[in-house]
Amino acid sequence: MEYNFKTMEDFPVIKCQDLAEAETTISIMRTEDIAVIYTSDNTTITKLKKKILANPRDWKVTRLYKTAAGEVSGYEITCPKKFISYRLGEVEQTEARKAQSAAAAERLKVLRAKRKNKPTV
Repeated sequence: MEYNFKTMEDFPVIKCQDLAEAETTISIMRTEDIAVIYTSDNTTITKLKKKILANPRDWKVTRLYKTAAGEVSGYEITCPKKFISYRLGEVEQTEARKAQSAAAAERLKVLRAKRKNKPTV
């Protein structure tokens, strides 16, 4: 089943969860082109909601998990597996890169000052 949420407010909020039990699991099927994301973490759900609303063709809520009391306890979301990426991690900037960044920041500072002092017509 697919759910068609149109706004952020349409998504049910996960209530009364123990933060230590909030989790996100990503399953990538080798023989399929989709990834399945299960999450019970509100922070992750917020990030995924934005993707779902921006691109509902590729990002879909396929299941809502509920407690015995009927409250939403988790989401299952699918997307193309090519949307899942792995990061190398924090990379320390070289001295040359730091100098380039500082020079760019200075150029931007000068441009902003010129724009601020420019008379309006």
